[in-house]
Amino acid sequence: MFARGLGAARSGNPGAARADVERLQALQTAMRQNNLGYWADQAEIQIRAVNAWIAQAENRPDDALRLMREAADLEEASDKHPVTPGNVVPSRELLAELLVVQKQPAEAFAEFERSLQRDPNRLRATKGAMEAAKAAGNAEAARRYEQKVAVLTAAGDAQRAE
Repeated sequence: MFARGLGAARSGNPGAARADVERLQALQTAMRQNNLGYWADQAEIQIRAVNAWIAQAENRPDDALRLMREAADLEEASDKHPVTPGNVVPSRELLAELLVVQKQPAEAFAEFERSLQRDPNRLRATKGAMEAAKAAGNAEAARRYEQKVAVLTAAGDAQRAE
């Protein structure tokens, strides 16, 4: 539900994203009823993140930033469950991407850096930091992150431009 809702909202289809939020909310309710508080809290982070991108799609940028900051702060305050992999997409990284969309590259760069402190070596965040630094006029940081992208992709066999 999270990935689908996020994709729908970011693709400009807030109606489809809302349906996924409703499903996430139903799952969250079931989790709370079954004393799965940790997972219900994780669902809350996802609900806020999707709602943030719905707000962005509906041209409510202030609401979008508020909700995305709330999701990022909640995620940062929570511990990662020991038996799970990392987040599908860290909320702080989504916040940085939202700031890029809202044409705030300096703020986006700061959030990409903060995201990389918690989730290091993520290609998407590293590349985002590089691009945000360039857009903000921070050539030294852009070069530093460009080098990190090169290191992260050195052994890659994909046809991506990175």
